[in-house]
Amino acid sequence: QSIFGHSATVILLAYLFYFNIGKSWGYYQDEEKSRASNKLSGIYNVDYFMVNSDTIAPLLTDKRRWRRLIIDKWDQNVVQMMDDKFAGFDRKYDAIAPKMTMTNEKDTSLNVCFAYTKADPNRLVLHGKQRADSLHIALHRMPDSLIVLTSRGFHWVSELPFNR
Repeated sequence: QSIFGHSATVILLAYLFYFNIGKSWGYYQDEEKSRASNKLSGIYNVDYFMVNSDTIAPLLTDKRRWRRLIIDKWDQNVVQMMDDKFAGFDRKYDAIAPKMTMTNEKDTSLNVCFAYTKADPNRLVLHGKQRADSLHIALHRMPDSLIVLTSRGFHWVSELPFNR
C-alpha cells in the first residue's frame, strides 16, 4: 500500500479512538461528578409515615404506606411499599431550595414534590403533597455495612447461606 493508505488508516483510527474512547471517558467523568454530588443516596427505612396528620401504622397489609425509600446515585428513586411491591420514580432536585420531585410515568397519581431536611447524615425528613394528601415521612439511612452486596462484594459463585 502507499503512504497515503497508511496515513488514512492512522487518521481513521485516531478519529475512532477520540470519539469513542475520549468522549466516553468525558461522559463517565461527568456522571461520576453528578453521582458524588448526590448526598442523599442510600437505602432509608421509614420510621413514621403521616398522611394528613394521621400516623399510619406499619401494617404489612397497608398498600399506601412506605417501608423503604431507595435513593440511587443517578436520577432514580424506588419506594418499597409495606406489601413488598416496588414503585419506581424519576427524581429531580431543585437547584435552589432543598426540594425533590418524584415522578412516576406509569401512575401519575403517585407523583409528589417533597421538601426535605437532613438533621444529620443518617436522618431524612420529607414533607410533601400527593394527590390531595399531605405527607410527612421520617426515615433513617441503613448503614452500608448491612447491605450484603456492598459489604460482602460480588461473587460469581455464592456459598451457603448466600445461595438462595
